[in-house]
Amino acid sequence: MKTFLEARGLTRTTWHAPRDLDDVDQDVRAGRLAHVVFVRPDDLLDGIFHGEVDFDRWRATGTRVEFALAPDSTTDQTIEPAWRSWQQWRRRHRRRQIIGGTILSAVAIAAAFILVWLSGRG
Repeated sequence: MKTFLEARGLTRTTWHAPRDLDDVDQDVRAGRLAHVVFVRPDDLLDGIFHGEVDFDRWRATGTRVEFALAPDSTTDQTIEPAWRSWQQWRRRHRRRQIIGGTILSAVAIAAAFILVWLSGRG
């Protein structure tokens, strides 16, 4: 990683362990970081999938993302397709949750009416 950073002239660096991605996310959202280098794309994807990285915000702030083990890659080439796929999955998942919640609510209301009706008969 050090060689990768030096080759790009990146001398002012802050190091974070992969388990500290929430801290990195806070620094990006606060404007303290504009360029983030990960060892592998998987490190970023893990943060996105576990909710530690708000990649929508990173994109909105223009944060530059690079990967040391894929030196010719940029966010557009490696993460963007996965990010679009993740966004589609999230939309479908939310839709399923809404439908499931609606069905469960209808069942609960029907059960409440039945219980009220039965208690009035007895």
